[in-house]
Amino acid sequence: MATNKEDIEISEDRIGWILEQIKKLDTAKISTTLVDNNEKAMNYYIAETLDLGEKKQISKAIVPVVRDTINWVTPIMLEIFAGDEDVFSIKPRGAEDTKDAELTQKLVGYQLRVKNKWAQFVHDVFQDAFIYRRGIAKPQWIKDVKFVDKEFEEETKESIEAKLVDRFGKLRKDIEIIEKEEIEVEKGEINADGIMIKPPVYSYNITLRYRIEDEYPLVSCIPPEDVGLNWESEDIDNLTFVYQTIRYQKWEVIKKYGKESFEKIKENRTQFEDNSIDTIRQARFQDLGGLNFLHDNDTNSYIFKECCYIDPDTGDYFISVISGDEEVAHFRNPYDRIPYRIATPFRIAHKITGLSFYDVAKKFQDLQSAIIRNAVNNILLMNNGKYAVDINRLGITGFDDFLNNNGPAGVVRAEGNPNEIIMNLTPVQLHPWLFRLYEEVQNIVEVDTGVPRAFKGVDISELNKTFRGQAQQITQASQMIKMMARMFSENFFAPLVRDIININAKFLKKKTSFRLLNEVVNIEPDNIVTQCDVIINIGLGVDNKDRLVMQFQQLLGLFRDIHKTGVPIINAQNAYNALKGLVKAMGLINVDDYTSDPKVNESVIQLVQAIITHLNKMGVYGQQMNVMPQVQAMINELSMPLQRVMANFGMGGDTKGENKEGGMNTNQNRPKQPETPAQSMNPTLNKDGKDFFG
Repeated sequence: MATNKEDIEISEDRIGWILEQIKKLDTAKISTTLVDNNEKAMNYYIAETLDLGEKKQISKAIVPVVRDTINWVTPIMLEIFAGDEDVFSIKPRGAEDTKDAELTQKLVGYQLRVKNKWAQFVHDVFQDAFIYRRGIAKPQWIKDVKFVDKEFEEETKESIEAKLVDRFGKLRKDIEIIEKEEIEVEKGEINADGIMIKPPVYSYNITLRYRIEDEYPLVSCIPPEDVGLNWESEDIDNLTFVYQTIRYQKWEVIKKYGKESFEKIKENRTQFEDNSIDTIRQARFQDLGGLNFLHDNDTNSYIFKECCYIDPDTGDYFISVISGDEEVAHFRNPYDRIPYRIATPFRIAHKITGLSFYDVAKKFQDLQSAIIRNAVNNILLMNNGKYAVDINRLGITGFDDFLNNNGPAGVVRAEGNPNEIIMNLTPVQLHPWLFRLYEEVQNIVEVDTGVPRAFKGVDISELNKTFRGQAQQITQASQMIKMMARMFSENFFAPLVRDIININAKFLKKKTSFRLLNEVVNIEPDNIVTQCDVIINIGLGVDNKDRLVMQFQQLLGLFRDIHKTGVPIINAQNAYNALKGLVKAMGLINVDDYTSDPKVNESVIQLVQAIITHLNKMGVYGQQMNVMPQVQAMINELSMPLQRVMANFGMGGDTKGENKEGGMNTNQNRPKQPETPAQSMNPTLNKDGKDFFG
């Protein structure tokens, strides 16, 4: 093996080259700074401990500025990126890609929201970014296999065979019989000649094992401390080497890499513990942590490094998994890129990581905590202050009384004037400027973090007395949050969605069906191979929801007024889009429960009209072929369902008068039975609503 040196070539010693890359990343200045920053940032976020050494009877209060700021921003980001079904949209680049782009959007939305814990993932990424400067996501294709054992009793041979075949009569490969018990239900009969005249009847108790496979893209939030990369890089796509620390228990190692690999890893650990490792390997691990590079004694788990890199000789993407200097897996990277995405809240130009809320708010937490502690200490000294005692005049007995009875209804024995013997050392009262200073610090916190009290809804200033004033404050306060959301969408979520699309294009190999809201979606693998762009829809959730509701209501009212003028600039689709936005702003999830897309309505109307036209042609054909009774029976069978559809979509009913209540006729008041046409061949196609967009 080659020794530990900078000019190791991957073609000569791949393991040595990988270990050298890990060492360079771990010892880089920015990496050590981030590691030190992690623990401090979490302590500031928790805000529970304050080390004052041996000092006692002193306030240890901490104002949790960092935690409060993060806990206010996180719900806003969750509302933007996880609170709506249409967070992202996939737009086709050409007319031929329109249908595939629509199916791709439905598939990716289903995979992220249903197959993944999307809200938890978004929360964890943001919390890591807000505390540690970087939130790291890893998209990958997984194949989840589970087995379900199902018991059946009193089955016949025919029923068992029916369970083992599909609807085409082919034997199913995902079902196997693991237990079978034969029970004689009825004995057979044999005549005097020994011939069986009635065979015995058997039933069977069986246990079937179902193999259930599920394949989908999994997005995981990776702890920042477990990922090593060049943090000075400008973008994740510019990286050539990234490693992730993974911890496995013994059984996981055996299950994933086999018994033989585990024995080698265990032997390496034993050599480190016995100090019997050779000098070359000692040199390799000198700056990597020694035994801690192989095994975590706290969790009793084995440490692996999953390394994703570009081969410097060929430029190909590879993944190697090592434990110490033992390589347990090496294969071509199927994603053809470094499979990670990184989010940072306060971006610094040309840096992959920027600043966190800890970096921005920690100094204000220290300052406000110091002010509060001084105030508390002053109150403490006012109520339980220091005393000057004349021991000679008080005496031993009086001094013991003072120490032991210094409480309510306590008695202190003294000779002479007690005020001359015991004197209270009153502390200086707090100056009013201290509280003004606290308020000024709070104002600076609001400006620097972009999360003012007005945005939190806890400001009691004069401006909040009017709705317009409140809305103005929230709009101004949300500017920094909007900017942060836009940076997250462009640098993190949009690339992540594109990764999911590419992963589906590479690994989705069979037809996929799923139910999305009220629709069953069927997707073929070739539907995903399409030219499209990803757009992240942000904005809804940042502004005040009441304001959005009011604006949509105003827009719908404006639509109504324009429609009354007869100016043909508003159609049904415009009204539907405005109503859809109103329903979403109200916080209702399934828009289709409250309004119908006019495109769908129009499609159904066209279908009904086509069926009616076809029925008319069938009537003519029936008369010519002398099969009119059969044709008429078919027409009568279809007539009533068609009339119901027509009535539901405004294609039938009385449109000439007003309803019984005296108002204009609307779709809300229909006859119990739709209008029956004079001839079954020619049903009526009147629209029964006057205020109709179209």
